[in-house]
Amino acid sequence: MQLSLIVAMTRDGVIGLGGELPWRLPADLKRFKALTMGHHLIMGRKTWDSLGRPLPGRISIVLKRLASPYDYDFYDEETGLPRPLYQGQGFPKAGEPADWMPVAFVHDLDSALRLSEFDDSPFVIGGGEIYAQTLPRVERMYVTWVEAELAGDTRFPDWNPANWELVAEERHSADAKNEYDYTFATYHRR
Repeated sequence: MQLSLIVAMTRDGVIGLGGELPWRLPADLKRFKALTMGHHLIMGRKTWDSLGRPLPGRISIVLKRLASPYDYDFYDEETGLPRPLYQGQGFPKAGEPADWMPVAFVHDLDSALRLSEFDDSPFVIGGGEIYAQTLPRVERMYVTWVEAELAGDTRFPDWNPANWELVAEERHSADAKNEYDYTFATYHRR
């Protein structure tokens, strides 16, 4: 398993404003979908809330605090046991496929990594606190650099570029659909 991180941010680290992206870049969303399709997505509860639903073709693993009320009735009330979330390695195959949910809620990063251990490349997708927790364990980063100075209330954690090798870079200009210049970059840990 090679843990990857995917993020869109400004050069000064802004990744969000008011629980949303402070830009409109459909090209970034298209890249996100292409890279993450078929993989596990590890995210925080606020990122889960901002998505509003499980993303098709992917399995969501949501890190939440123990006191958080976000259980979404994924537990069988009769047995008190978790419902089958998805048909995958290590998960029960009881019930009908329509009952399987492509999402799991966990309380720590190790549990999230255990659930995604059969995925060759699970993705960390945010937010800021989850990026900070996972950055020391990530081996690959897919960054969309938004080439603009924008206000934001959520930032990517400090990271040392000297620890990362830039292996791919594509620059793009703003157009009718994408409101800012942007650069797709791929980094591997040195």
